[in-house]
Amino acid sequence: MNKKKNTTQGIVLLEAIVAISVLALIFTSSLQLFRSSIVGVRGATDTFVASELAQDVAEFLIAKRMENISHIGNSHWKDGLTCGTGDCSIDTLATSVTGANMITCAGVDACLLYVNSDKEYTYNSTGSVTQSPYTRKIQTELTDSNKQLKITTTVSWDSGSHTERYVLTTFLYAP
Repeated sequence: MNKKKNTTQGIVLLEAIVAISVLALIFTSSLQLFRSSIVGVRGATDTFVASELAQDVAEFLIAKRMENISHIGNSHWKDGLTCGTGDCSIDTLATSVTGANMITCAGVDACLLYVNSDKEYTYNSTGSVTQSPYTRKIQTELTDSNKQLKITTTVSWDSGSHTERYVLTTFLYAP
């Protein structure tokens, strides 16, 4: 009498273990892909905000140049647009470009930006503000016999493992 062993139970168990392993591998890979996507989106968001902060300075200084020309005269086109050597800032939230001038960044938190209650970026650290991860530094250089102003705006932030930078260079010309 030969009895046949029932081996189908062992095969079903083995198939279940393999299927669970494959599903676990797919799930783990999906989580890694999702995590990488989140990191990529965060990096893109930071870069977008930095580009907007730099562009804000460029547009403000272009408006200030135009204001200088129309109210003061062509020979004063660069008044309030230069800051000498070192890093400077300018309050782009000023109600008028006329009174806004470059100021030198000084201190430990030089050129650090804060977010006010209206979700606007400002250098003003008083009142209802929170510290942002961004610093915005402006450097100016007169070139071409004082007929051209080179403005370099650098926005930087800590991305965790290193410091990221976004640099925008704008040229303004004498009329």
